[in-house]
Amino acid sequence: MFNRRVISLFLSLGIAVNLVLLLLYSPVGGDFDLDYDAAGRILAGLPPYDLYNGHPPITGILIIPFRLLSAPVAFFSFGIFSLLLAALMAFLIVQTFGREREDFTWLCAILLLWPDFMVGIALGSLSVLVSVSIVGAWYLLRSNSVRAAGVLLGISILLKLYPGFLLLHLLLSRNWRALVSALLTVVAGFLITLCVIGPAAHWQWVAESVVKNSTNYVDFYDNISIRSIWEKLVGSKGGWVEPLLEMPVLARYGGFVSVAVMLIICVWRMRILLQHPAGGDFAFSLASIAMLLVSPNSWGHYTIVLLLPLYLLLRHAQGMWLYFCMLLMSGVDAFLMKTLFRSQVPALFELPACLSGLSNFLGLLLLAVLVSRAGGSISERQTQNGPALR
Repeated sequence: MFNRRVISLFLSLGIAVNLVLLLLYSPVGGDFDLDYDAAGRILAGLPPYDLYNGHPPITGILIIPFRLLSAPVAFFSFGIFSLLLAALMAFLIVQTFGREREDFTWLCAILLLWPDFMVGIALGSLSVLVSVSIVGAWYLLRSNSVRAAGVLLGISILLKLYPGFLLLHLLLSRNWRALVSALLTVVAGFLITLCVIGPAAHWQWVAESVVKNSTNYVDFYDNISIRSIWEKLVGSKGGWVEPLLEMPVLARYGGFVSVAVMLIICVWRMRILLQHPAGGDFAFSLASIAMLLVSPNSWGHYTIVLLLPLYLLLRHAQGMWLYFCMLLMSGVDAFLMKTLFRSQVPALFELPACLSGLSNFLGLLLLAVLVSRAGGSISERQTQNGPALR
């Protein structure tokens, strides 16, 4: 009974903190502000990217209903919508394994108090919607609703490009119907966007935003990708942070080789896991982790999608290593960098900024190792509950 009360207390605290973040809205150029502005431009018949916006064009279209509200009210409403989606994601995960309501409560508490989740809520990011689409696709794959799973995965790709990595999972599992469904959804979304904003604005996004974002923000302090870590440690000076050592050639080729090695290892382990009926969940989880590591830009609030692999490992009692992994992924260093950055004290910001995101990155690597090992061990014992993900 005491444990339930503690969990309920943490859940209430998480709800309260996130509601406060929504009430403290200010138009400072966060993710929601960019999409809200793009929606207004679309309604006015203007190109949505006269002002800089690196988000896919369809995000501005999705935010159009919120233009009926003032910016603060729209931000608060979108935040409540994101919180409900987060609860839905936790419910889908717990429901899949037929667990008790207590699991849902503490899973929601972990998510709401996760630092990077709160950052996503404060920014008005679409990362929650993307994450629930990915988890929803996994849930539908397990339920053999493969075409619907492909649609959800396609939607996540339209919202953010990095979920496209999960098509590799469908390819390796030979889930052709889901793969075709996802690709058709992407094509349909592309055509709809093209009709709404026109080819010129769409090309502007591809030629300017996509290309520039893949290079201009690779050494940003909140970027936790493989390439970013290389750039921040041994990249070129004059970017967002000062590297420890200036060896741009090593950073460029080191990042490229590391991404290639990650892809090879991921494919190898996923193929092994997919050979066993119990390994599908872990293969999907491994792909979700690798997805964040190999993407040029991976922000901390993207890690919301890792609620699935964390729950899988918590269910199978991975012990001290998992808790250490969660500590690394807590984003404490990212919070420190943001505080120093916003305090406008360059001397303090430049010294440790090259290490920003490093703990989160190491946490992702450790999580990938734990998922791979646990999946292999559990697959051999065939103790996974529910239908296998194929």
